[in-house]
Amino acid sequence: MHLGLLPQERLTFDPLKPIILRGPPTEDGTSVFSGNVLLSLARNTKVSSISVTLKCTATTYWPEGIGARGTRLSHEKVLSEQTVQVLSFKDDKKKGYTKLPPGIHRFAFVFVIPNSIVETIEDVYGRVRHTVEARTVGPGVPLLNNWHTTKQVLVLRAYMSNSLLTNNSLEDLSRTFEKHVVTGDVQVVVEAVAFSSGDIFHLRCVIQPHRKRARLEHMELFITEHRRYNVPEVRAHRSESDHFPLTYIGSSCIVDGEISRDTTEELRPVFSKHNHGIELTDTMAYRITFATPTCMRNIHHTTYYKEILFRHHLAINLVVSYVDDTYKSNTPSPSSSTTDLSPPLSPHESTVTLSSGSSHGQVQSHSNGAERPSMGHTGSSHSNARWLARLRKTKADKDFDDTLGHRLREKIQLETLVTVFDCRLKEDFGRLPSYFELGVTKSVPTCDSKEMHHVDDTLMGSSSAAVVATSSLENHVFLCSCFHAFRKQMQLASATFFLPDDNAMIPLDRIPSKPPPDYVDSS
Repeated sequence: MHLGLLPQERLTFDPLKPIILRGPPTEDGTSVFSGNVLLSLARNTKVSSISVTLKCTATTYWPEGIGARGTRLSHEKVLSEQTVQVLSFKDDKKKGYTKLPPGIHRFAFVFVIPNSIVETIEDVYGRVRHTVEARTVGPGVPLLNNWHTTKQVLVLRAYMSNSLLTNNSLEDLSRTFEKHVVTGDVQVVVEAVAFSSGDIFHLRCVIQPHRKRARLEHMELFITEHRRYNVPEVRAHRSESDHFPLTYIGSSCIVDGEISRDTTEELRPVFSKHNHGIELTDTMAYRITFATPTCMRNIHHTTYYKEILFRHHLAINLVVSYVDDTYKSNTPSPSSSTTDLSPPLSPHESTVTLSSGSSHGQVQSHSNGAERPSMGHTGSSHSNARWLARLRKTKADKDFDDTLGHRLREKIQLETLVTVFDCRLKEDFGRLPSYFELGVTKSVPTCDSKEMHHVDDTLMGSSSAAVVATSSLENHVFLCSCFHAFRKQMQLASATFFLPDDNAMIPLDRIPSKPPPDYVDSS
């Protein structure tokens, strides 16, 4: 049989836009998903019907086995399914079909998507996928006259909901923590508890010391991701968690509520475990910038589906210290006849835990101390005594200074729930249509931009990772390949609406349509 004798009918889709859901699933609202089915015919063909089905399927994987005998390795469930007929002649008793001439035929379809639908989830042990299937049925033998094609549809969930757009005010995404410790007053402000993976993260820290020679010893931030998989039908459960530290990028000093100067190198010792922090001689106010984990480090977006549930928490740990002058006065002088050569008392530590679950948080304090052993020693000079004391000084006693006294540390732990969006949601989709949606070309900075600079591998977990720090993309620290593929898909899908075709219906999500023409001066 020659290949040229085979029929050349082909059923495909035009480039499809991703479905952007707005707000949580409890938010009352709908989205519109539209597209075109392309039927390419090489000859006159009889067609009875053309239908399009949108299907949502959830699948979980269990390598350990589930079920009564433990032999099932996966569980699949259909969450939703919708079907629309874009062409139908089955009810016609005379013919029951129509004859289409050779050429390309485009048929439009529209789905109304409720906001309660589950967004796309991709994970090793669980996934939720959405597919759109087109099926063409012709008269005669179904096996020979039926064609079908399937394509995946991306469903993302953004923060901006329809109700927020209609209100005059937006929800405050910032979180403020205040704590009064012996060292001073500490205020930490998280500017936004919702971000897309790969975005930059801003934190404002204000410390007003109450003691002399106060010091900010250390600060660290990390995201904890909790994953839970659940299949109630077979009583299968699994829970996992991962920690993703936030990498310090830079900081700026805040004076009278405004950013005054760059203090990146000045504050860098605070985020290094091998340094001694910075001294707090006066009120400290900084706006600190961090890099959030990216999809290359396998962080997932926050989900709302109970059977594949991902939650994220932000933990902020600060260590401040001050010098205890009373300890110096109670310490025997090395000039006395009896010299204490035992190691000084290890620094006292107090821990303060503050959570955003309540207005003031839950405070817990712990202090550890031990009796200080002493051993008499006579007949040695002052210099030898000091030399022996330094020789016997342990690692835990590095914060003890003969001139400053005993340094006490205080640990502050803050925690709050955060929302992580998909890495492709680097924009706010609850706004007016973009240039791509209007069919207007606008250049997008790519990975080879001159303003891009590389950072060390620890920032993104890959040697090929890069950070974008441009004025046009101020809020974008990392643009992954997923983001660029998503933007390209949006471009192609938006351009499809402007193809000249009399059979294609006007999509409902084109609001507004083409920009109006320029005004002409009649005078």
